[in-house]
Amino acid sequence: GSELFSGGNDGVVVRHDVVTHKPLSVHEERHPVYSISANPIDVNVVAASRESGVVAFYDRRESKEGSFCLIDEGQLFRGQYNPANALFFATASNRGIRLYDLRNRKKALLDLRTLVKEAIYVEWNSTGTALAALQSHSDPTYIDVWSSLPIPYSYDKPRIRVKKTYLSELSFDEGLVADDTAEDLNMLNYFDQLDN
Repeated sequence: GSELFSGGNDGVVVRHDVVTHKPLSVHEERHPVYSISANPIDVNVVAASRESGVVAFYDRRESKEGSFCLIDEGQLFRGQYNPANALFFATASNRGIRLYDLRNRKKALLDLRTLVKEAIYVEWNSTGTALAALQSHSDPTYIDVWSSLPIPYSYDKPRIRVKKTYLSELSFDEGLVADDTAEDLNMLNYFDQLDN
């Protein structure tokens, strides 16, 4: 389109009209803006990652009061939408890499601090399945995100549900198949994390 967002150390996020060179909207806050990420699905929404650990989401269709925030721990350097699913958002801070589900912004869906202790930059691959993280004085780290989801001990083995009966008087349909579908471990883990 003909719009551009900018932000900087002054704490101001400005939406510019590229053709007329005039500001279309201005969002002022106290803390420097280190990165801006456009929503890959909705061109009206951008996320501004601030030094204070706050990611402010701005919708150009609403006033400043219409924006919402995600609070990350530590000094935040970068935030980015997942290109394949705009509900997922990754952050890089002096406290490591975190992945958020924007439907539940109060708690990180996945904390990758054990893999990346602190990061100054994070970037999704084009399919949204992996992250590259940059750390000071270290080699870049590549993380296959969905394989790094921890599986709780209680889900080590898939549960098989089989219906059984021991009553000899019952007649059975010979075509009846027992329900032996294994539960998907990743989905079980995902829902467990939403409950916490």
